[in-house]
Amino acid sequence: MASSSEFRKIVNIFITLLFIFGFVGGNVLRISFGNGVAIGLYDIAVGTIIIAFLLQGLKGKKFPYLLPSIGLFFLVCLVSLLLNSTRFTLSQLMLSSLYLVRLTLYTGLYAVVLKGKDSTSTWLKRLWVSMVLMGFIGFIQYFLYPDLRNLYYLGWDPHYYRIVSTILDPNFAGILFALGVFLSLYLYSKDTQKYFLIGGIILFIALLFTYSRASYLSFFVGLSIWFFSQKHTVLLGVILVAIIGFIFMLPRPGGEGVKLERMASVNARVGNMSDALLVFRSSPLSGVGFNTLRYVKNSIYTGIESHAVSGFDMSILFILSTTGLFGLAAYGNILYSLFKLIKSKNKTYSEIARLVVVSIFMIGVHGLSVNTYFYSLVLIYLAVLVGVYERKEIG
Repeated sequence: MASSSEFRKIVNIFITLLFIFGFVGGNVLRISFGNGVAIGLYDIAVGTIIIAFLLQGLKGKKFPYLLPSIGLFFLVCLVSLLLNSTRFTLSQLMLSSLYLVRLTLYTGLYAVVLKGKDSTSTWLKRLWVSMVLMGFIGFIQYFLYPDLRNLYYLGWDPHYYRIVSTILDPNFAGILFALGVFLSLYLYSKDTQKYFLIGGIILFIALLFTYSRASYLSFFVGLSIWFFSQKHTVLLGVILVAIIGFIFMLPRPGGEGVKLERMASVNARVGNMSDALLVFRSSPLSGVGFNTLRYVKNSIYTGIESHAVSGFDMSILFILSTTGLFGLAAYGNILYSLFKLIKSKNKTYSEIARLVVVSIFMIGVHGLSVNTYFYSLVLIYLAVLVGVYERKEIG
C-alpha cells in the first residue's frame, strides 16, 4: 500500500500532466456544442485541479487579495444580464452566463496556486513547459500543416504559412509566446539552467513566425519595461534593433497574412470598432448584457459559424458594449487592486513583481486590437502568475 508521501507524488504528477496537456491542447482539444458553446481540455483540467486541491485541503486562512475586486466585476456582469433579460430568451441568457462559470474556474485556479500545497516553482515550471511545448508544436505545424484555409468552414481564419500551433490563431499564439519569453528570462534569473534560455529562444522564434503585429508590439513594450526597470537602456536599444532586423528578414512565402504592411485586417478592425461603438451607444451604462454579443450581432453575422462572433476585437470595447461604463469601472478596479497589491510590498520591484507588471502591460497593449483580456489561456497564465506573486511576496 502506497504511503501518503508516495500518494502525494502520484497526485502531483497527475496534476502536472493534466495541466500541461490541457494548456498545450489549446483549441485543438476542445468540444463544440454549437451556439458558440465549447469546452476545452484546459477547462476540464482547471476544474479537476481545483477539485483535487479542495480534497487535499488548502493551507492558510488568508483571503485571496483580488477576490473582492473580481467578485464585484462578476456581480456587474450578472446585473447587466438581468437588466437586459427581456431582450433575450431564457436559453440565450443561460448560454451567455456560461462564460462566467469559466471565469469562476480561472479565479479558483488563482486561489489554488495561492493556497495549495504545490510550490510556486512547480506552478511556474508547469506553465513554462506548457508554453515551450506549444511553441515546439507550432514549428511542426508550420512545416507540416502551414495551410489552414481548409478550416475556414469551421469558423477559423484562413491562415497561410504562419505559426498558429494548437491555438489556430496567430495573434493569441503570439501573445502566449511573447509572455513565455519573459517567463523564461525570470526562471533563468532564478535558476541559471541553460534549458530555460533554450526554451525562451524557441518561444521567441515561434513568436516571429506568427507574423502577428499586435504580438510584436506587445513584446517590444515588454522588453522596454523589463530593461528600463533594470536601467539597461543601451542593451535594450541593441536588442530592439536586432529584433527589427530579424522581423524584416523573415520569409514571405505567400499570402496576405505574412505581409507586415497588410491593411485588410486593419480595415476589418476599424469596422469592428464602429460596430462596438454602435452597440455601446445603445446602452452606455450597463451594456447589452455580458457575453450576449452573438445575439446582438445577428445583423452582421455572415452565416459561417465564426469563433469571433461572440465578441469584439478590442477588449475594452467588448467590456463597454456588454457591461457598459459600470463594467469598465469594475474591471479597472481589478487592475487597480493588482497594482496596489504589488506597490504595497515593493518600493522597488522584485523579479517576480517585474514579471507581473510586464505581463499586465503586454496583455493590455495586445488587447487594444484583439480580445486578449478574456482569452482563456491568457487568463490561466495570469491566474498562475498572480497566485505565485501573492504567495511569494505577500504570504
